[in-house]
Amino acid sequence: MLIKSITLHNFRQFKGKQKLEFSSDSDKNVTVLLGDNTFGKTTILQSFNWCLYGVADFPKDSNPEFLLNLEVANELAGVQQKCEVYVELILEHKGMEYIILRKQPYIDRGYGNWTALQSQLSVSYKESGITKQVREGEEQRIINSILRAFWSTIILEGILPEDELRLRISKLALDFTPSILVDQALATGILMTCNRMIMISRDTFLDAFEKVCDPDDRAAQILQFRTEGESLQNIGDLFELTRERVRQITVKLVHKFPLLFEDYFSEPYQYFHLLKAEFCGAFPDVAEEGYEYLSIRYQRGKIPLTSESLSEYKGTWKTQLNAFLHEKEVCNDKKSVSKTEMVMRVLISAY
Repeated sequence: MLIKSITLHNFRQFKGKQKLEFSSDSDKNVTVLLGDNTFGKTTILQSFNWCLYGVADFPKDSNPEFLLNLEVANELAGVQQKCEVYVELILEHKGMEYIILRKQPYIDRGYGNWTALQSQLSVSYKESGITKQVREGEEQRIINSILRAFWSTIILEGILPEDELRLRISKLALDFTPSILVDQALATGILMTCNRMIMISRDTFLDAFEKVCDPDDRAAQILQFRTEGESLQNIGDLFELTRERVRQITVKLVHKFPLLFEDYFSEPYQYFHLLKAEFCGAFPDVAEEGYEYLSIRYQRGKIPLTSESLSEYKGTWKTQLNAFLHEKEVCNDKKSVSKTEMVMRVLISAY
């Protein structure tokens, strides 16, 4: 993602139309904003946030909800007078230029009593020199897909402990509360949380299956049966195929899927030997169909999950596996105690 320019119109202290262009030179690709306090550096940064997410984080003592330039508001004051604030962001993503425009219209209800109307968001792009409009209702989805490119530069593997991510964000030289980046990305579905981990959002297997597969396609039907827990033999008998052919069909089809939510759990799946019930118990966010998807796409590990093997494991999900193992051991201890008590009662009753 390459940001080319941002234009502010009557946005806070920026009166009229003000455009800021950013360097796109690969050798000189840094643009520095210099200015004294209160001259608008924070406002420029907040304008990005408002354009992309529809929210801005201004100090409470500065009437943070009111975006219209005060000088313009005074000059145009009058019953039923109208005015507009907008921010336009032009960026390049995967070789295509996008124009993101968010507008906030205002109406004066009575000589300075400005009221914000419904904000408007539009996204367009240039393809072969022709500007095309993104379909209404699809704007935020397109924005979110572009912003994933930004987050992929911070969350390189797509997943990080929440504390570590917030620490990385806090080290960025920003003139506003850094955590707002994470909070807004979570609120808009760009990022997602799972057991104190933050990850770039992906479809689950079930969601992706509906998007990728045709329910009337034989390969899709075979995959559906397999992820519902049917054996290779039963599926083969149903479709008059060998077990190996069923396996080949499912493997080929799942490799057409993009990386999914369940792929975040491929690491412990390939490391430890966990049966379906154990794996879904350790990772309850993974549905049984998701486990079957992993079993098709990856080779299951051979190491039993024990305190000793977990101490050697350095992977992402160590904390969650440790909690699961502890809970399992406590449960086994309770069962053991219960059996002992039953034996004692039998012995006592015998006397």
